[in-house]
Formats: sequence, C-alpha cells, structure tokens
Amino acid sequence: MNRNKFLKVRVSNEELSKITENADKANMNLSEYIRSSAIKGKIVLYDTKSIVQLTKSINDIGKNINQIAAVSNTFKSVGVGNFYSILADMDILKEKVNALTEPFTAEDL
Repeated sequence: MNRNKFLKVRVSNEELSKITENADKANMNLSEYIRSSAIKGKIVLYDTKSIVQLTKSINDIGKNINQIAAVSNTFKSVGVGNFYSILADMDILKEKVNALTEPFTAEDL
C-alpha cells in the first residue's frame, strides 16, 4: 500500500510515552499502532445529561426513604403503600441505570 500522506498530531510527553508503551505491548511500531487505533479503535461516549438526571432521581429516592424513616421512628409504624412506592421508583431507577451502563460509540451518533 502506498502511504504518501502525512498526518501531524501534537501530543504531550506523557501522551507520547503512553502511546509508545501501548504500541510496544501490541508488538507494533508507532505508525502501525496509531493507524490501527485510528481506523479500528472505538471511542466510548456516555450520555452525561442522563447521568445527571439519574443522580437527581437517586437523591429524590433517598429523600423519600429518609422521610419514611423519620415517620417510622416517630410513630413506630409506616404504611405499606410507602414501601410499594419506593419499590416502583427503584424499578424505574434500575431501568435507567441499565440504559446508561451501555455506553454508545461515535458510530451511534
């Protein structure tokens, strides 16, 4: 293959050391490693907006649990409906967590 095009990339000393180390581990020279990584590598992205919303949901559930605990400590009993409400919230939360733990790649955009 005729490789007559140059690609210029700036890196720090630390980045160059890490890239060189990774190329050595892969038994590749630097050019082979960079080409292979750029062509075959995947960039993993996360939907940070959804993660922020998920964190808010978790905090809201925590507040609900604290309120139920306060009522329980005061009156020594709590209605069963409160627990079912929390269980329903937890099921929704599980679905959100499962969706967010599946990262998407640049190809998905």
